[in-house]
Amino acid sequence: MASNQSKRRRRRRSFGAIRQLASGNYQASYKALDGSTQVAPQTFKTREAADKYLAIKQAEQIAEKQASAAGLQSFGQLIQKHRKAFGSFMPRLFRGSIPP
Repeated sequence: MASNQSKRRRRRRSFGAIRQLASGNYQASYKALDGSTQVAPQTFKTREAADKYLAIKQAEQIAEKQASAAGLQSFGQLIQKHRKAFGSFMPRLFRGSIPP
């Protein structure tokens, strides 16, 4: 019996959590930098797909921490900060996609 239980146990994740829903799909969740729990906007057909999603979110959080520690800003943050200065020079590509 003990061998069956050990086969079913999975190694504890270092980032986020994955749970299987009644539908058979998997749901991924993780702690955001502000401490809130975030749930993936979609479910995943496989555990591996949910794991990849969490790996991407973890990498994004690491990059965000490093950027803030270095005093850097993302492109979107820079555009927001200097929106008035860009004015009519803002490329069409970004006009509709950047919130006011």
